[in-house]
Amino acid sequence: MSVFFLLFSLGGSPEFPPALVGQSPEEQVVMALKGARKQWLNRDWGSHTDDAIAALEGAKATDPSNYKVRFNLARFYYWQAIQSTGDAKGEWAKKAWDEAEEAKSLRPGAVEGWYWSAAAIGEYSKAMGIGTAVKDGLADKFKSNAQKAIDINHSHDEGGPLRALGRFHSQLPWPLQDLDASRGLLEKANGVSRSAVNLYFLGDTERMDDNTTTAKALFEECAALDPAQSKDPPATRRNKKLCETALKGL
Repeated sequence: MSVFFLLFSLGGSPEFPPALVGQSPEEQVVMALKGARKQWLNRDWGSHTDDAIAALEGAKATDPSNYKVRFNLARFYYWQAIQSTGDAKGEWAKKAWDEAEEAKSLRPGAVEGWYWSAAAIGEYSKAMGIGTAVKDGLADKFKSNAQKAIDINHSHDEGGPLRALGRFHSQLPWPLQDLDASRGLLEKANGVSRSAVNLYFLGDTERMDDNTTTAKALFEECAALDPAQSKDPPATRRNKKLCETALKGL
């Protein structure tokens, strides 16, 4: 568990990292956001994620109404959630959800708050158990956020809103699972971008529906992608590994 997570969860005061100290508050916020954009593309190695969170938390303390600060915090916290298990997953996901909700309140007409709320609710649901999450009404919250994101900009994050809702339909327990709905949305997402995560999710839906030949072709296409040539290298690296593992299980 990162030192930053421990600091924030224990109520410590966020401070800008040393590199930003000495600048004006406005400059600190600008530099935190500039750094976050770069660190997002390197978030799967080194201290990039922790450094980004530290700078963004400092920026939030300076400018709590900054929409970009809020949704960037949401997506970095979401990244931490998908790397975590157990209670830590739920704690990171809740932090992501809270930041995304703040982003929604600041700019309800923008896609990021709705999109990252849906993503965070998905991880929070995994932490508590999908069956329990459905009983507690989180499925409806997820669907409403994902659908709103689709309505605003379905192409955001390489078809992310379509991908999120498509994945949702495949992950529900029987009899709520709907693989046809999942397939339709994920095919649309792949029409926006044949990214590693889009290919993996569609391949996984086909696998669940016993369409082994189609699943294999999608997993192979995903596994052949070059992260350096993708728009999101960390996501490509992560989902390439998932596709390679899936191929071994077919």
